[in-house]
Amino acid sequence: MTTPGTESHDAGDAGDGGVSFLQIWTMPDAAHVAGWLQTMHARIHVLTELPGFRSMALYRGIDDRHVAVHAQWDTVDQLHAGRSLDAVRAAHGELVRWGSEAGTAYLLDRIYRPRQPGDRR
Repeated sequence: MTTPGTESHDAGDAGDGGVSFLQIWTMPDAAHVAGWLQTMHARIHVLTELPGFRSMALYRGIDDRHVAVHAQWDTVDQLHAGRSLDAVRAAHGELVRWGSEAGTAYLLDRIYRPRQPGDRR
């Protein structure tokens, strides 16, 4: 089930570690967000075919000016190698026409969740 305002593209199980890459894109208005999403959908195949790519989820902001991207890769080296390819750089250039981005890669070795009834930690 997809939550309204979210989209997901899965390319495998990302439950064994890997690298999470997070971006926040800022656009001037809802029309630019729509253009950005249309461009991303047209170009996503450039990423999904790369070695190490696992999944990507897009989250549209409730303010109609932001999109959050959560992409998962097997390794940070594969993430950087993928982002340096000409086809990926060209697709990124098309997205930048719609807005600006800030992104960071995270290596996750643990996830802390709220305590559940019966937890002894």
